[in-house]
Amino acid sequence: MDASIMLRKGKQFMDVKEITEIVELVSQLYAEKFDIERDANWFILKLQEEVGELIQSYLMLIGKARTKGKSAEEIQIEFRKEVADVFCHVLLLANFYGVDLEKEMDAKWLSRRKELRLNWQRETAPASSSALTNAANSHASDKEALEEQEERDQR
Repeated sequence: MDASIMLRKGKQFMDVKEITEIVELVSQLYAEKFDIERDANWFILKLQEEVGELIQSYLMLIGKARTKGKSAEEIQIEFRKEVADVFCHVLLLANFYGVDLEKEMDAKWLSRRKELRLNWQRETAPASSSALTNAANSHASDKEALEEQEERDQR
């Protein structure tokens, strides 16, 4: 099964490979500007650094860390930016090691659409878990989209 993972940019879509190429160019420029050697250690340790920053912003977001004078809106903006940083550094790490993310995501996640659909229909959210119930309700349209995609794949 060939999965084309796409992200929306304005009114057009970009696939993971295209995004990776852009992120790679930005990273190269950053490394040149600050005289950074992007070796195997840098890729994994930079990802770790960004995950740490994401956790710090998350802790601020949930009120478990000091806010450093930032407003709730600034903290939310920072959290979203840190998620993007982690995503981009995963792309860089995968690119450095020649990992085809689309292929691996298809094999690990997307190929399980049929299994997910069948399990989703059989399972009911626990009565005591309103969060799970809300999540299931909010993802009803995702379920429908998965079913439609599966039908198209079978044709």
